[in-house]
Amino acid sequence: YLNYILKKSNCNYMPIRLWVEITSRCNLKCRLCVNKDIPPSLKGDMDFDLYKKIINEATGSVYDINLFHRGEPLLHPKLIPIISYAKSRGIKTRIHTNATLLNPELSKKIILSGLDLISFSFDGYTEKTYEKNRIGASYEKSLNNIIDFLRIKKELKSKKPLLNFYLDLQVKFFLRNPVGINRLFHYKK
Repeated sequence: YLNYILKKSNCNYMPIRLWVEITSRCNLKCRLCVNKDIPPSLKGDMDFDLYKKIINEATGSVYDINLFHRGEPLLHPKLIPIISYAKSRGIKTRIHTNATLLNPELSKKIILSGLDLISFSFDGYTEKTYEKNRIGASYEKSLNNIIDFLRIKKELKSKKPLLNFYLDLQVKFFLRNPVGINRLFHYKK
């Protein structure tokens, strides 16, 4: 990857970043997400052997892998082995989550797995706005899950995963109440 960026080598046939949808299932029905319109019969989890085949083929070429697309990665029963397998092959890993399924035990496992980056979607400065957008989610529970994740990361003295936070109006709240976020993305209307 660095050789490619520094123009010391040509890009081979493989991309430098992969997006792998390890699950198409989601526990929410967010207003703006196309996943809510896909019938449950068409949703499922990627087989771990297929995932390993993808990683084996990507090893040596791919710099990082995003383990999400439309589904909620925390729903995949083998999320931790999925992260660990890519890491064992030298590939950086990323997930994007709605945080509704986080709990202290899972948070600790994710942090210790070696995950490089985690992004949280949290759409709404108020409970009303958040729950209007994130249908099926609880504002308080999701917020507390994220804060608990950050607390556990701090207790473990872990530098990883880096944290991205996709916010809208709640930027003011998080800037006034620093909790260890590495990057903030603020989308203006």
